[in-house]
Amino acid sequence: MSGLDKIIQDIKAQADAKAGELLAAAKEKADAVIAEAQKDADKQMADAEEKARRDSDQVIERAHSSAQLRQQKMILEKKQELIEQVMDKAKETIRGLSDEDYFSMIEKMASRFSLSEPGVIRFSKKDLDRLPAGFADKIRQAVGGDVKVAEEPADIDGGFVLGYGGIEENCSVDAMFRSEHEGLQDCVAGILFKEEA
Repeated sequence: MSGLDKIIQDIKAQADAKAGELLAAAKEKADAVIAEAQKDADKQMADAEEKARRDSDQVIERAHSSAQLRQQKMILEKKQELIEQVMDKAKETIRGLSDEDYFSMIEKMASRFSLSEPGVIRFSKKDLDRLPAGFADKIRQAVGGDVKVAEEPADIDGGFVLGYGGIEENCSVDAMFRSEHEGLQDCVAGILFKEEA
C-alpha cells in the first residue's frame, strides 16, 4: 500500500468515525426531540381530555339544573291550578249557601262596607228573586242608615253593590275574591301544602 493510499484510508476512517459520531449525535438529538414532542402531545391530549370532561360535566350540570327548573315550574303551575280550583269552589259554595246563611252573610258584609248616609244596595237578579221578607229592614238596621234595595238588578253573580251618590262599592263575590286574591291564595296554599313548608 502506498503512502497516498494510506493517507486516503486514514482520512476515510476519520471521516467514517466523524460521520458515525455525527449520526449518533443526530439520532440522540432526534430521539430527544421525538420524546419531547411525544411528551407535549401526551400533555395536550390529557388537557383536551380534561377539558372535554369538564365541558361534559358542565353540560350535564346545566341539563340537570334546567330539568329541575322545569320540574319546579310544573309543580308550581299545578299548585296554582289547585289553589284556583279551591277558590272557585269557595265562590260556588258561597253562592250555593242556603238563603238564610247567604243573606246573613250579606247583612254582615253590608254593615262592614256601608257609609252613614243614604244609599242604594243592588243585588243580582237571582238574589232579588229570593230576598227574604223584611230583608230591606234588616239591611237598614245592619248598616245603621237609610239604604234602599234597588229594584233594578246589578250585573253581578252574588253579593251586592252599594251606591252612595256617584260612588259605588262593588261587594260582589267575584270582586271580593279579586280584592283579596293574594291573601286568599296564601291562605289556601298554607292549608293545601302545609306539609311541604
